[in-house]
Amino acid sequence: LAATCGCSSLASRAASSPAAERPAPVAKLSEGSRALLTIRSWGEMAITGSAGAQGLSEEVEASIEKLSRMLRDDDGVETRMEAARTLSKVASETADDGGGAVATLCLSKLSNDGVLASTVDDEVIHRTLAVIGNLAVETTSADLAQRCISTLADIGRDHASGKVRTHTAFVLVAVVLRSASRRGLALAPIVVGVLSQRWLVRPSPDARR
Repeated sequence: LAATCGCSSLASRAASSPAAERPAPVAKLSEGSRALLTIRSWGEMAITGSAGAQGLSEEVEASIEKLSRMLRDDDGVETRMEAARTLSKVASETADDGGGAVATLCLSKLSNDGVLASTVDDEVIHRTLAVIGNLAVETTSADLAQRCISTLADIGRDHASGKVRTHTAFVLVAVVLRSASRRGLALAPIVVGVLSQRWLVRPSPDARR
């Protein structure tokens, strides 16, 4: 009967139908991808909450604190650096909001949690220095650029490692050279003043390495 009515051939064709005809499986995000999306969402919340605000709201401060904890304590280098880049983006986007309080807090977090914290390793330190330098170059706010330089100067003064102080000096020189096309040499006197301070030649525990 099956052969007569062709049911077996129908069943055979159904069983052998192309996989393309079946519903496509839903793509799953990896833990790393979810973490990056979460970090970016915290940044967007901080930027949105700062728009037109006077001062620093609790919600914005909470978002920045989450980013700083990720930068300071997370196990993954890339997630830490995404937090650093997001803090930089928040600082750039909010430089003119609320008297620059949000941008100032972001810079403080980049310095304290991305460079000076005892939990960060050399790779995170050096890449965070580059993030601060990039922010100084790319921001349209002259005030924020100067605050970036001041932050780098503080790092150079306070960090115990001679390697970190030397890298900070290179970043400062790069800021002047890269920003020349946008601002001329307006930042040069500030950077020269910073580099003339004695922190660059101060002895450090790793001086012999």
